[in-house]
Amino acid sequence: MADDPIIRLRGITKTYGTGATAFQALKGVDLDIARGDFVAVMGPSGSGKSTAMNILGCLDRPTAGEYLFHGHHVETLDRDQRALLRRRAPCRARWPRRRGGGRSTRGRSRWR
Repeated sequence: MADDPIIRLRGITKTYGTGATAFQALKGVDLDIARGDFVAVMGPSGSGKSTAMNILGCLDRPTAGEYLFHGHHVETLDRDQRALLRRRAPCRARWPRRRGGGRSTRGRSRWR
């Protein structure tokens, strides 16, 4: 549907290790990101920001919960399928392009 978010997380949990040494980096995270949303992930050190971004970026899978990207379940994809998704997904969070295609010169930035 047009009203469905591009990204939907429901009950996302990420646990590292097992047993008494298990560490829960994320616990029951819910998040909706709609087309055109600008999102900042903020929090203190150790709050799970990098873990959340690794899951959102398809670099890691959650231990539990649902991750839907355009309505498709990402949490069930294997490593190769997630790599394909990363390569094909439209992403605006890219490094800025440089004018002239070359490297910046001493002391002068050529970033647009």
